[in-house]
Amino acid sequence: MPKQEFKIVGFHGGINDNSDPKDIQEHELVIADGVSAHKVGKLVGIGNDDNALTNLNDKVANIEPGFGLYYFSTDFKDDDTNVPEDWLAIYDKANNLIKFYYSSKGGGTPNISTNNTLATGGAIKPNFYYAEDMLRVSDSSFSQLSKYFGYVESILYWTSNSGKAGAVHEINKWITGEQKLRTLETLLGDNIKLANLSSASPNTGTIGNGTKKLFLGYWTNKGGEWNGNYEFGVTAIYMGNQESNISTVNASPGVADVGQFYNNQVVFQVFIPMGTAATIADDAAHKLGDDRIIGLNWYFRQQGDNDWSYLMNTDLTEGGKHYWKVYNANTETTYGHWIGAEVTPSAGGSTQEVYEGIDIVKLSTTNNTHIAFTDNASDTDPGTWKGTVSSPNGNVDHTTQAGKSYHNVHLRVKLSNTNINGFDNRKGFLRVWGGAVSPIYVNTDSDGDEIKLLTGQGGTPGTTYDVFYIPMALPSLGTDREFKVEVLDENFSVIADSGIKTMTIEESNKVEPDDYEQEVE
Repeated sequence: MPKQEFKIVGFHGGINDNSDPKDIQEHELVIADGVSAHKVGKLVGIGNDDNALTNLNDKVANIEPGFGLYYFSTDFKDDDTNVPEDWLAIYDKANNLIKFYYSSKGGGTPNISTNNTLATGGAIKPNFYYAEDMLRVSDSSFSQLSKYFGYVESILYWTSNSGKAGAVHEINKWITGEQKLRTLETLLGDNIKLANLSSASPNTGTIGNGTKKLFLGYWTNKGGEWNGNYEFGVTAIYMGNQESNISTVNASPGVADVGQFYNNQVVFQVFIPMGTAATIADDAAHKLGDDRIIGLNWYFRQQGDNDWSYLMNTDLTEGGKHYWKVYNANTETTYGHWIGAEVTPSAGGSTQEVYEGIDIVKLSTTNNTHIAFTDNASDTDPGTWKGTVSSPNGNVDHTTQAGKSYHNVHLRVKLSNTNINGFDNRKGFLRVWGGAVSPIYVNTDSDGDEIKLLTGQGGTPGTTYDVFYIPMALPSLGTDREFKVEVLDENFSVIADSGIKTMTIEESNKVEPDDYEQEVE
């Protein structure tokens, strides 16, 4: 019996089980089991329950047609090892669960994960998509919140540039939860606090023992542009650089905490309580309540304003320039706080005076005649006073002497810091006001000695003072000319201040030096 050849050239019309069979087009199919027609001219096998999808058993029985299957790939296996894995998300509508079928690209037996499931919260019609290394599951019936499933690899709170080797908290695990970017107020409640660090850092009674809290600490310096009462806010930065809404730093439930400033510079420091151990156990819960959080953005506004202004970012991995430090709230509350002791000048006889912390050395209590300007930079031979009378070795009271205009001199300064905690190996600067050029910044004296923030390191640290001779030119003539010295730390924050000292400057007939102008060709 003769046969007619029929050439099929495509199947891209898909399944058509609605039209009358006589109306089916040549590129359409009535039924097709275990194959896909997405490629022109080809039928591609997609496997079945007996071979490719082994160990599914009765899991497919609860899949709703048209929903509930989604394929994606990850860089991590179900057992947390760093090996690529293929996944099939399966919606089990009978139990309101998303289950995960995995198959390692490197081999192994495919199976349903016993480690990971995602509860939907109720019946849904799931829509899936994969982005930023996370599977997202939304509900097209709009009855349940969107969820996520993915692997987190976070190395938090570095203490050095070694990264993982010096990190305080390591999170490497599969996580699930609500896709919504929760605010820190939702996660921490009323435990977002402002802390004044002017005299000490927060103690254990304030911070708590591992309680989920967040502190924005601050201290102030003079000479800044912060004026008024300010509120502060903070957002959580999630993986993928996603930002939550702003939460207000609070004094009590529903009441914003306020920082009060007047012509201040303000320096900020962030504290996150971690408990009594020096590290946080691997894969323990995130200290801010969501394993996806990798940073914080801080904001400020004047009290009564509606709009926030950006203040700074806190990176929960590297931290800042000096990384993170594990802080003991029992014993280290005064670490890094300058604590001055009484400084007694070695010269002055009966008019010898005592100063605390940092001071311009005085050789007399008589106003306008007491600042120790010398022409040498030596503790043993301060040299000749820049007045009308010589004073060998600085042992004569200069009760009637004034400085001479435009003379090059050395200002004698003494520093004493009795706090040995938090200052070892730290260098600072002196800022000197009142000279012909003012201010001047120095990190060494005329002998090349560094300005160390822990004094007395030539002897017993914290028990003796340091003496510095700062080269400078005296200003023009005048009475009550003002001089001041400040100690600055590495960030140029003022940590000690001598206060203003006055001095009469007499005419010396020296010509004022020309201003230096730098030309650029």
